[in-house]
Amino acid sequence: MRRKDVVVTRYDTVRTTMNTGLGTVLHAFGYHTSRPPVGSGFTVQHSRPTTTAAE
Repeated sequence: MRRKDVVVTRYDTVRTTMNTGLGTVLHAFGYHTSRPPVGSGFTVQHSRPTTTAAE
């Protein structure tokens, strides 16, 4: 278990803030994130259907 000292608290705060900021920007451009069933991190997917030049 990690010690809850000042450095760990700052790291956790910055990590959470960066993830929230990234999620906000991605959402604004039509993307969403989800957690993969296995492993760690996030999967980024475009929310809007894509169109082709033939349409």
